[in-house]
Amino acid sequence: MKYNDFVEGEYAVKGRGEEYLPRPSSMEHNKEGNAEYAEYLERAEFFNAVGRTKEGLHGLMMRKPPIVDNVDDTLSEYLDDVDGKGNSLEHFISDVMGDFIPKNWGGVFLDAPEGGDNLSLLQAENEKLSPFMTYYKAEDIINWHYEQKGRKNVLQYVVVKETYEEASLDIFTRTEKTRYRALYLDENGIYTQSVYNDSLTASETFVPKKHGKPRRDIPFYFLSTEPKKSILEDLIDVNKSWYQINADYKSGLHYVSVPVPYTMGFTPQGEIKYDEQGNQYQEDVEPIKLRSNSFIHFPEGCSGVGMLEFGGSGMGELRSAMSDCEERMAILGARIISQEKNGVEAAETAKIHRAGENSVLARMANEVSDIFSLILDDYLEWCSDIENVDTIVHINTDFDVSNMSTAELTAYVSAWQAGAISKRTMFNNLKEGEIVEASKSFEDEQSEIDEEQMARTSIMMTPPQEEGVE
Repeated sequence: MKYNDFVEGEYAVKGRGEEYLPRPSSMEHNKEGNAEYAEYLERAEFFNAVGRTKEGLHGLMMRKPPIVDNVDDTLSEYLDDVDGKGNSLEHFISDVMGDFIPKNWGGVFLDAPEGGDNLSLLQAENEKLSPFMTYYKAEDIINWHYEQKGRKNVLQYVVVKETYEEASLDIFTRTEKTRYRALYLDENGIYTQSVYNDSLTASETFVPKKHGKPRRDIPFYFLSTEPKKSILEDLIDVNKSWYQINADYKSGLHYVSVPVPYTMGFTPQGEIKYDEQGNQYQEDVEPIKLRSNSFIHFPEGCSGVGMLEFGGSGMGELRSAMSDCEERMAILGARIISQEKNGVEAAETAKIHRAGENSVLARMANEVSDIFSLILDDYLEWCSDIENVDTIVHINTDFDVSNMSTAELTAYVSAWQAGAISKRTMFNNLKEGEIVEASKSFEDEQSEIDEEQMARTSIMMTPPQEEGVE
């Protein structure tokens, strides 16, 4: 996919060849033309604005850990390993968002190892057969279909692609293979799984169960309601234009950066030689080399010797076009990774500049938060005997990296001391200003304050010992 290539960077983009860098008309499809295009491609530079912007957006979204509310203490242990690979819910969400941000499409599947449903919950946990989450990237979701059932839109089937490694007799190699997993509701509305090999032949079909009973819903959760345009789509297009312009610019520099020597009115003569029959012939003239260039001889016209140097404005136009692209990339989102302009930008002005970026990213975070709340409910209910779990997952939407100023902090404390705001209100503002750790509750903070006060009081009330008295 285009998103993957531009996120991965130069190696992936150049690997696509003419898909992203069209061949100039002067380079024909023959051996010589292919060699010229290979040099043209090699000289081009690719500035990975898309990949760096994606990393910046992901960093902003995950700079504070996701908040999970309404999770009973007996269920919190299930958050330490949600994918069966030892990754916590926070780690799993971070990995998912790293792929989801540039594509705006993907899904999370809930499943349990075969055989786990025949065991008790304790046995399933001990034998690592508890339910787990699996994320499927956009390119691995092959097909899906919804049907309207009353006021609900019910998922009827979804087909995903999986890659797996198959062991061979040679202990030093493993073979990577492809299979397809079909999740669907059968004619009776029972959730069923079928696994197909790469030749689309069904290898197994079974009915997964939740607490010993077949499900009547497919535990696959799309992270957006439908495939949407990537928030990086426009940036990708401009980044591709920059790459193409740069290829012409670097190719031009290659040919005009080193002056070329020339002569006028001089025709070089080759050495006179004789063949075996005694016939006289003149040997072809070898060009006089200077660095990577050779003399150019003009046999007619006025005489002279000089150096050909580039003097047009074409290269300047190419530089200007690249600068225009860089400006547009900054507007489209690359500002978070580019060097700030000279001078101090007012805080309110900075917030206005980033309002569009933040609103798009915040909307994405809120939508995925709602979906992960549903996923976590299903997951925890499947892991335990508790029904109707109602968790709330909130992925960070605070993208302002500036901390609370000294003046703001003084104002909040003064307002609290004057009785204008409550202590809890001041505490919440200190959390937003990143003075207090984001994961700490008001009660935890108050408990720590009380402990410190008791410790101070104890020290003050302890009488000093007289010297020599034990």
